[in-house]
Amino acid sequence: MSTKRIAPFMLIFVVLTLLFVFPPTLTTIAQRPTPDAASTGGNGAETSQAGVMATVAGGPGFYSRNAMGFSPWPNYSVPIAWNGVRLYNPDSITSHAYESPVDLPHGATITQFSVWIVDNDPAANRNMWAVLAEVNIDGTGIQQIARVDSSGAQPSVRVLTDTTIINPVIDLQNKAYWVEIFMPPSSDVAFISFRIDYTYDTFAPLISR
Repeated sequence: MSTKRIAPFMLIFVVLTLLFVFPPTLTTIAQRPTPDAASTGGNGAETSQAGVMATVAGGPGFYSRNAMGFSPWPNYSVPIAWNGVRLYNPDSITSHAYESPVDLPHGATITQFSVWIVDNDPAANRNMWAVLAEVNIDGTGIQQIARVDSSGAQPSVRVLTDTTIINPVIDLQNKAYWVEIFMPPSSDVAFISFRIDYTYDTFAPLISR
């Protein structure tokens, strides 16, 4: 076979090998929501928006869970009730906490913590809050890394968002993560769901079919 015919095939083979061995790194960045109105309290910059899911931009990575995945804390003697998929505290006197573990990918960066709620109780001492928390793998060093608080009374669904995340890089080698909600004794205050947005590094070859 002629070397003139072999040379173009060898050149193509070398180029393809180099492209797949050394692909470019692409870092994907999440979109940030445009706040409609500021809410009060919490550790960071929170926003309160009307309950329209399409307005809460984010990603490209997501982790979400609704109220059906929460358990009472510190034990199952704590009263808990659901109205459809909404969790509320049926106690007549005492506020209570409810917890859910969170499974996030190691090395990703948290960019946003959003919580869907209803708070139609006008009493100032009957607001709810939700936190994203971390703890060292040995059980020490508990810390809130994101938090939102409700305020005022509104019958429709609201979403509260915190984009100021403490220790945003997920470290599953040394830490564990969970969400805690703290609910006042009121059937007019309900938790619906939460969502955690994160970014991560991906590798994309130049040649794709």
